Amino acid sequence: MQVTHLHPWPAEPAPARSAGTGSPSSEVLSAALEVALEWAPAPRAVILSGSHASGDAVWAGHQGRPVSLSDIDLYVLLEDE
Repeated sequence: MQVTHLHPWPAEPAPARSAGTGSPSSEVLSAALEVALEWAPAPRAVILSGSHASGDAVWAGHQGRPVSLSDIDLYVLLEDE
Protein backbone atom coordinates (compact mmCIF):
# COMPACT_ATOMS: atom_id res chain seq x y z
CA MET A 1 0.00 0.00 0.00
CA GLN A 2 1.34 3.43 -0.91
CA VAL A 3 0.94 6.37 1.45
CA THR A 4 0.58 9.79 -0.14
CA HIS A 5 1.44 12.74 2.09
CA LEU A 6 -1.15 15.45 1.53
CA HIS A 7 0.75 18.29 3.18
CA PRO A 8 4.32 19.51 2.63
CA TRP A 9 5.27 19.90 6.31
CA PRO A 10 6.52 16.98 8.41
CA ALA A 11 4.18 15.28 10.83
CA GLU A 12 4.56 16.24 14.46
CA PRO A 13 6.20 13.49 16.49
CA ALA A 14 3.87 11.81 18.95
CA PRO A 15 4.99 9.62 21.82
CA ALA A 16 3.99 5.96 21.55
CA ARG A 17 1.66 5.09 24.40
CA SER A 18 1.10 1.45 23.50
CA ALA A 19 3.44 -1.48 23.88
CA GLY A 20 4.21 -1.32 20.14
CA THR A 21 4.62 -4.27 17.81
CA GLY A 22 3.55 -7.49 19.46
CA SER A 23 1.14 -5.75 21.82
CA PRO A 24 -2.41 -7.12 21.98
CA SER A 25 -3.58 -4.23 19.84
CA SER A 26 -1.31 -5.10 16.90
CA GLU A 27 -3.00 -8.51 16.45
CA VAL A 28 -6.53 -7.13 16.78
CA LEU A 29 -5.87 -4.16 14.51
CA SER A 30 -4.20 -6.38 11.89
CA ALA A 31 -7.31 -8.57 11.79
CA ALA A 32 -9.58 -5.52 11.46
CA LEU A 33 -7.39 -4.13 8.68
CA GLU A 34 -7.56 -7.44 6.80
CA VAL A 35 -11.37 -7.32 6.91
CA ALA A 36 -11.38 -3.69 5.72
CA LEU A 37 -9.05 -4.54 2.82
CA GLU A 38 -11.29 -7.46 1.79
CA TRP A 39 -14.19 -5.02 1.62
CA ALA A 40 -12.16 -2.26 -0.07
CA PRO A 41 -9.07 -3.83 -1.70
CA ALA A 42 -7.71 -0.59 -3.21
CA PRO A 43 -8.22 2.20 -0.65
CA ARG A 44 -6.61 5.60 -1.05
CA ALA A 45 -6.15 5.70 2.72
CA VAL A 46 -7.09 3.85 5.87
CA ILE A 47 -7.43 5.97 9.00
CA LEU A 48 -7.45 4.59 12.53
CA SER A 49 -9.22 6.84 15.00
CA GLY A 50 -10.46 6.76 18.57
CA SER A 51 -9.00 5.00 21.58
CA HIS A 52 -6.92 2.49 19.61
CA ALA A 53 -5.25 5.30 17.66
CA SER A 54 -4.48 7.27 20.82
CA GLY A 55 -3.30 4.24 22.78
CA ASP A 56 -6.19 4.52 25.26
CA ALA A 57 -8.03 1.32 24.29
CA VAL A 58 -9.36 -0.77 27.17
CA TRP A 59 -8.25 -4.40 27.39
CA ALA A 60 -9.36 -7.34 29.52
CA GLY A 61 -8.27 -10.95 29.79
CA HIS A 62 -10.70 -13.64 28.63
CA GLN A 63 -9.84 -17.35 28.56
CA GLY A 64 -6.15 -16.57 28.82
CA ARG A 65 -5.93 -14.01 26.02
CA PRO A 66 -6.35 -10.24 25.76
CA VAL A 67 -9.67 -8.93 24.46
CA SER A 68 -10.35 -5.33 23.48
CA LEU A 69 -13.34 -3.74 25.18
CA SER A 70 -12.97 -0.68 22.94
CA ASP A 71 -14.47 -0.46 19.48
CA ILE A 72 -12.19 0.00 16.50
CA ASP A 73 -12.77 3.21 14.55
CA LEU A 74 -11.45 2.55 11.06
CA TYR A 75 -12.18 4.91 8.15
CA VAL A 76 -11.47 3.94 4.54
CA LEU A 77 -11.06 6.56 1.81
CA LEU A 78 -12.06 5.23 -1.62
CA GLU A 79 -11.67 6.53 -5.19
CA ASP A 80 -14.74 8.27 -6.55
CA GLU A 81 -15.82 6.35 -9.63
